[in-house]
Amino acid sequence: MSLQILGNVFDIQHFSIGNGPGIRTTVFLKGCPLKCDWCHNPESLMANPQIMYHQNKCVGCGACVFVCPSHCHQLENNKKFFDSKNCVNCKKCVDACNFLALEVVGKKTSVQEVLSAVEEDLAFYESSGGGMTLSGGEPMFQPDFAIALAKGAKEKGINVCLETSGFCNIEKLKEIFPFIDIFLYDYKATKDMHKKLVGVNNDKILENLFMLDAMGAKIVLRCPIVVNGNLTDNHIDGIIEVVKKLSNVHEIDLEPYHNIGISKTQSLGFCKTFKYETPTKESLREMAEKIEKATLIKTIIM
Repeated sequence: MSLQILGNVFDIQHFSIGNGPGIRTTVFLKGCPLKCDWCHNPESLMANPQIMYHQNKCVGCGACVFVCPSHCHQLENNKKFFDSKNCVNCKKCVDACNFLALEVVGKKTSVQEVLSAVEEDLAFYESSGGGMTLSGGEPMFQPDFAIALAKGAKEKGINVCLETSGFCNIEKLKEIFPFIDIFLYDYKATKDMHKKLVGVNNDKILENLFMLDAMGAKIVLRCPIVVNGNLTDNHIDGIIEVVKKLSNVHEIDLEPYHNIGISKTQSLGFCKTFKYETPTKESLREMAEKIEKATLIKTIIM
């Protein structure tokens, strides 16, 4: 029965590296309770499917303009504009486009369908020590689907990583725990900065992190680093302080911000101002050295 559970998936990425050990298949689930301004997967934030516009494929024929009941598509001086604010996801524009400039991002997929795609790469897992990684969005935003995927993969002998913000139901986290080999656990900001940058405080996130640590989970702490965001001495000290309270952190990953989310956000038809920048290699190196020296935990720059 669990193999027939449906979830919203927006991508299954084969031959993925950097989301756990070895060669992996990363399954991206839609939906996230956080609002990180720097998100590089903005197509993951909403749980429902969305329309994405690829300007480089558009010939300006205007077919989408004529069929859209919400007037999301406009053609002015041979230039196409897409504003998704009033989009009702009728998908008429996608059907009308003959040039693949419009696509639906996200679809209902069964556990069985996902696992079948994951199993295609079994030979690569065996040779590289890889497996399946659940990512998003926030995989635990769809907890029953994520649990069924993790359990199904483990039953097939596949290594499973869970990439999570930790902002989720603690009982569901306990339920998925037996089926996860490595928790790739985000630590995005420290104290008051967290709510300002992410939209929620980190009380629940820390509670869940300490709970997993007490249960003996293997944890890789993942820290996105953003200029004009969380690149502060206070946050560096916060990372060190949290890690010193934990017993099962095997690695700390510093993840420098990159601007891939800007073009994606525009393609989704959202108007937004971006103020963040990528940290320099030197600043990341200094940060990594300070954290590793203070915690004695391997700290790498992704």
